[in-house]
Amino acid sequence: MGIYTYLGYDQRGKKVKGTIEANSLDAARDRLQGKGIFVAELTPLNSSKNKSLFVVRVRSKELFSFFQQLGALLEAGLPLVKALGLIAHQWNAGMLKNVFLQIKQKVEEGHSFSNALAEYPHIFNKTMVASIKAGENSGQLDQVVQKLAESIEQELELKQRLFSALAYPCFLMVVGAGVIVFLLVYLVPKLSNMFKEVNRSLPLLTLILLKISKYWWLIGLSFALTGILTYFWLVKTHRLDRLKFVFPVVGSLYTKVVISRFARTMGLLLSNHVSVLNSLVVAKEVIANQEFVSLLKRVEAGIKQGQGLALELKKSFIFPERVIQMIAVGEESGCLGEMFVKIARLYDQELKTSLAAFMSLIEPVMILVLGSIVGFIVIAILLPIFELSTFLSP
Repeated sequence: MGIYTYLGYDQRGKKVKGTIEANSLDAARDRLQGKGIFVAELTPLNSSKNKSLFVVRVRSKELFSFFQQLGALLEAGLPLVKALGLIAHQWNAGMLKNVFLQIKQKVEEGHSFSNALAEYPHIFNKTMVASIKAGENSGQLDQVVQKLAESIEQELELKQRLFSALAYPCFLMVVGAGVIVFLLVYLVPKLSNMFKEVNRSLPLLTLILLKISKYWWLIGLSFALTGILTYFWLVKTHRLDRLKFVFPVVGSLYTKVVISRFARTMGLLLSNHVSVLNSLVVAKEVIANQEFVSLLKRVEAGIKQGQGLALELKKSFIFPERVIQMIAVGEESGCLGEMFVKIARLYDQELKTSLAAFMSLIEPVMILVLGSIVGFIVIAILLPIFELSTFLSP
């Protein structure tokens, strides 16, 4: 029995779309017509047209929900095909529902679960596929799926912490920039006309402010163009990826994020009996940083020559000594996967503490900077007014 997607109209002329199971294209059309649906389009779910719909990325929350439910059903003893069918049919209509039905169909046809997932790389990354494949080979698919759900949940918590840490500073920056632009574009030009009517010399601060107000768009455009050109130059030369690790304050936070994600990926794969080399290949796809990817390539080459993982990672400036020592202990004890899991948990906790410290530092700094700019504008406006009032007073 195949799965087909359809687009049509019901008896009231309302557009409807969805999926339907049937033995053939004609049978699917007959079933839809029996429901009172006029069929405009009807295609097999595994056609190239439908696969093109699956390029859109899905949210991590949806993937977490999928693997969490699948792990619970497999642990309860349900066969994989039945578990996939239950999840697909209770899922809200949309792209993911079609994907799950397609995966179910492929598993029914004899494909492995990991190969079925691999056909949708924009939804299921290489870490997920490699972990599922290892679970299939070891006969512990239910445990692997549950570990995968836990890993996605930890990644979600990390993203939420980062978002929470950056939300208030960004809001403060936008509001402050709005106030400054309002003063320069609306208030200062009006006061400038008033100052011109008074035939008196203006203070230096006021003259500077009037020039800034007159050419603020040109100054802003110059800064924007300089920033954009510098950014693209850094990206093109891959220097930005290195600067992310060494930039003051922010570099330390970024390093912790990278080590946490790397350790979580390695821990998940190694715990599921994936080899170190294959785990490194997958880890290169997880971290979107060319400097880190180049490091993993050098580590991979060193391991192929018989060197240890800790020894190769020690040659980099990214990993601190204590992480190297923990990895070395894991290699010697044969518990490298468990050690990477501990490193990920350790850095998740450290990142939480560091973000709290960063927030306590960045908020007063931003308030001080914005307050200084607004204060400069206010003082530059008030100085000639005070002088004028002094001149006019008896």
